[in-house]
Amino acid sequence: MSTMIQPTKNRFSVYILRKAVPRHLQGILNKREIKFTLDTKDVREAIERALAKIIQIDMMLRLAEKQLEAEESLTDADIEMIAGVWASRTMQNDERIRARYLVEDVLGGKTGMFHSPENDIIHDWLEDRERKPGYKSETWRAERDESICKLMTIELDEALEPYEMVSRSDHNLWQIAGFCPGPPFGI
Repeated sequence: MSTMIQPTKNRFSVYILRKAVPRHLQGILNKREIKFTLDTKDVREAIERALAKIIQIDMMLRLAEKQLEAEESLTDADIEMIAGVWASRTMQNDERIRARYLVEDVLGGKTGMFHSPENDIIHDWLEDRERKPGYKSETWRAERDESICKLMTIELDEALEPYEMVSRSDHNLWQIAGFCPGPPFGI
């Protein structure tokens, strides 16, 4: 048999309600307990007001549970689809990619397309990170990661832009109609 949350007095003799947040929901709610004041010093009035606050606390916990379930429900297939959409969208912008990451330069008397200096820096830092992850100090690694983020500001902003996902059924209809040549983005 469970017991209902009972109003208790705080140090000012005002009644309050407190309920501990389950451990698995503390990260979502950013709290260890939920506390509401009942704004009264009268016990009868506190009991009358408590029911509405208890319902409010239960709703907060239910919403946090739903949010946790939604966060955990992202599957590998969903991740593949999202990555495929991003890749196909990015590849459609070939000219922008060439302008951003390649520069025309002369090397050994021949003109050609080479990685931009910023791209070389990012590449070297990421390679260094893979080869010797614990080699440098923590502050050096933090500075390197911050520098990479600064160099990739445009890419990070683009990655955060909202993008409408195409459902599999819509993609299949488009494929039947001849608008899409291959399978849907990584599926």
